[in-house]
Amino acid sequence: MDKAGPIIIVEDDIDDQEILKDILAELSVPNEILFFKNAIDALSHLNSTEITPFILFSDFNLPRMTGVELKDEIRESANDRIKSVPFIFFTTAAPKNVVFEAYLKNAQGFFLKPNSFTELKKLIETIIKYWSCSQPTN
Repeated sequence: MDKAGPIIIVEDDIDDQEILKDILAELSVPNEILFFKNAIDALSHLNSTEITPFILFSDFNLPRMTGVELKDEIRESANDRIKSVPFIFFTTAAPKNVVFEAYLKNAQGFFLKPNSFTELKKLIETIIKYWSCSQPTN
């Protein structure tokens, strides 16, 4: 994790991307925000850059590769730099077995997206503040 690194968001819903972009702007988050519509493109980016992200938010249900499959690929990677990035699942709904599976894969968090913009903003702010206080790996 690099606190000055970009925030990676893997989200296939364009409306959700726009909402998250607005929230991060309102919170004056200084990090670059990189959106990916699918996990394959996000993984390709992570493997092709030397820049270490600050945090990675991933939807659970994604086209072509699920969020859990993305987490597996990162966890099994030989690249320790990307293994150290906090991986947060951020999804609309999830049964308990899905949440359990995510934590078995060493996810650092699993959050359901609130329906309210205000509540979503509070949640994003809390997550970012938490990881901003954590010791970086760089």
